[in-house]
Amino acid sequence: MPVKNAAAKEASGAQTVERALLLLKLVSEEGQPVPIAKLCEQTGLNRTTAYRLLSTLESSGFLEREAVGKGYRLGYAAASLCLGIVRQYAPLIRLARPEMERLRDETQESVILAVARISGMLTIDQLDSPQAVRIKNYMDNISPFFCSSNGKIFLAQLTDDEIDAILAGPLESRTPRTVTDPDAVRAEIRKARRNGYGTVFGELDESENGISVAVHDGLAPVAFLSIAGPAFRLTRDKLLKLAPRLQQAAAEISQKLTQ
Repeated sequence: MPVKNAAAKEASGAQTVERALLLLKLVSEEGQPVPIAKLCEQTGLNRTTAYRLLSTLESSGFLEREAVGKGYRLGYAAASLCLGIVRQYAPLIRLARPEMERLRDETQESVILAVARISGMLTIDQLDSPQAVRIKNYMDNISPFFCSSNGKIFLAQLTDDEIDAILAGPLESRTPRTVTDPDAVRAEIRKARRNGYGTVFGELDESENGISVAVHDGLAPVAFLSIAGPAFRLTRDKLLKLAPRLQQAAAEISQKLTQ
C-alpha cells in the first residue's frame, strides 16, 4: 500500500509540474497579459486549479499579475532564465550584428541568428524588418529542426545516423504545409546539403518564408543566419535570389570568428 501511495503521489506531482509549465509556456507566447479565463480555455483546467498554479508561479517570480486587468505576464525569474542562455552567446551576437544590420537594411526583411539546442533551434538575435508587415518575434523561442530553414541546414551538417535519431520521434504539423513524413524531410535535408542553404515556405508559419545558412568557427558550424519575411512579399523567387548574399554575410561573420 505505501508503495502504491508513493507512486500515485509521484504521478500527481509530475502532472502538477506539467500543468504549471504549460501555463508558463502559454503566457510566454502572448504579447500581452493573459487573463485566467483564456488560460483555462486553452488548457482545459478548471479555474480553481489554474488559479492555484498561477499563484505559485507568481509567488516564485515566474509570472506577474496586473493590478487592474488581472492578466498574467512573464515575471523577472522567467526572463532571467532566457537572458542567462542568451548571455552565453553575447560575443557571437556582437560579432554578427554588423553583418545582420547590413542584411536587414539591404533586404528590408527580418534577419535572425540562431543556434542549435537539444530540443531545436534557439533564436538568440533578431533584427526586425522596418516594414509594417513582418514576421513574428522569435527571440528566445525554440523552432523545430524539421520545419524551420535554420533547422534544415543544421541537420544537413549531421551524419545520417544523427538525423535518423532526431527524426525518430513524432513530427507534428505546424501548418497545413508542414512536411511530417521522415523520408520527405530527409529529401529536404539532402537538398539543403547540396545547395548550402535551407529554406522554409509556410511550414513553420503559414504566412512566412525564410532561408538560412551556417556560420562556421573553423570547420564546425556554430550558428545559423537567416532572412525571413511575409510570404506575399518574400516570394520563393525573391528568397532564392538572396542565397548568395546571405552566404557572403555568413562567410564574413565566420572570418571574424576565426581571427
